[in-house]
Amino acid sequence: MRSLIYRLILAVLFLSCSSEAEEKKAIQKAKDNLYLAIAVKNSDCNGMPDLPLLITDKKPSQFGLNACTYAIIQSECPFQIYPPICLEIYHYDVKDQGPRL
Repeated sequence: MRSLIYRLILAVLFLSCSSEAEEKKAIQKAKDNLYLAIAVKNSDCNGMPDLPLLITDKKPSQFGLNACTYAIIQSECPFQIYPPICLEIYHYDVKDQGPRL
């Protein structure tokens, strides 16, 4: 009986760790896409905002990362400020803002 309980506990721990790893990979991919969008817009517009977009939160909003990426891609030149939807990265709810999907 104890053996079964230990196996169940190990299975649950393994599954929870693997789902966290997948979530971290998805967030890292979204961060990479955001930085790529900033680099592309910088190249297209010959400039970018003076302040870098720092993502220091351990768990940034994946919706915010994706929405900010799309909004940056769709923004017009000159690229001098980040779109307001980028605040969603920091779990700040921005009403009536977002990319045009």
